[in-house]
Amino acid sequence: MVGFVEALRDCLYDLRLPSSARLGSLLLVSVVTFVLGLSIFKRLEGRLAEEL
Repeated sequence: MVGFVEALRDCLYDLRLPSSARLGSLLLVSVVTFVLGLSIFKRLEGRLAEEL
């Protein structure tokens, strides 16, 4: 979470883009989190109505 907040702060307060290494790492974390969340959702999708 710190990386995302620092990247946002760089854009908003310092008026500069974060480094390409930071953007790459944030992109990787975002994609991994999305894939993991999607796989968990697909696995539990059938029971979702009962769980809620």
